[in-house]
Amino acid sequence: MRRSFFLLLFAFAACKAPKGLIYKDVDHFGLQNAGLEKTQLSMDMHFYNPNNYNLWLKKASVDVYLNGTYLGNLNVKNKFVAPANAEFALPVLLNVDMKHVLSNAFQLLLTNTMMVKVNGYVKAGRRGLYVRIPVQYEGKQEIYKR
Repeated sequence: MRRSFFLLLFAFAACKAPKGLIYKDVDHFGLQNAGLEKTQLSMDMHFYNPNNYNLWLKKASVDVYLNGTYLGNLNVKNKFVAPANAEFALPVLLNVDMKHVLSNAFQLLLTNTMMVKVNGYVKAGRRGLYVRIPVQYEGKQEIYKR
């Protein structure tokens, strides 16, 4: 009994938390549901998994800001496997609060580049052990690909 306790303790100590995903780009915007108060957009967010093993992503809570104004919250569509040491496209849904979009609408018409800030976490893991991995990015993003 004592030996199995120490083996279990050693196994937990040997498992280190996975490295955070590295944001790369976003594309394939689509409109899922449109409304006057809430709108749902679909898109693919590209990340790099710097870990030497696949990660299973099962939940996300990520807030998105455009030019410092809150835009909405991202959700992962389905459970997803992020391949080891590789870039991947993660399909997500962005729940947009339309009252905040109007303040950025005029800027979107005038410019192609906006300051994007992404802040939150994704729940990821393997073999049934899941941890919160922070997702943070701030930088200029080209809105329309030419």
